[in-house]
Amino acid sequence: MTVAEALSIGHELRHHGSALRSDWPTEEARRKDLVSHIRTSEMLQRMQAYLNLSGDSGIRSYEIGPSFIRVQFHRGDPYLYTYQSAGRDNVEHMKQLAASGKGLSTFISQHPAVRNGYVR
Repeated sequence: MTVAEALSIGHELRHHGSALRSDWPTEEARRKDLVSHIRTSEMLQRMQAYLNLSGDSGIRSYEIGPSFIRVQFHRGDPYLYTYQSAGRDNVEHMKQLAASGKGLSTFISQHPAVRNGYVR
């Protein structure tokens, strides 16, 4: 889906919602939505592009912190892996793979403790 197509769909959904309920969205809903967009934008700005040296990775970008790695796949929301959720050794290895640009997606998919060890 292109950006233009996504924007068009969003416009159509907003128009449909307004047709169903003239009071939608409320000011409170708009405020919450804006806060969510700002938070997402700030998070994405901190993320680094994944080099994808193999050429076929499902990973778009990542963010490395002291005790976590956040991974953004091409589809969906970012996944947060912490020392507590996926294990210190796994997270440290994921950081190395992310920095090298190769093997991170394979590592995640082949290790159940990692694949199922994300926080959100």
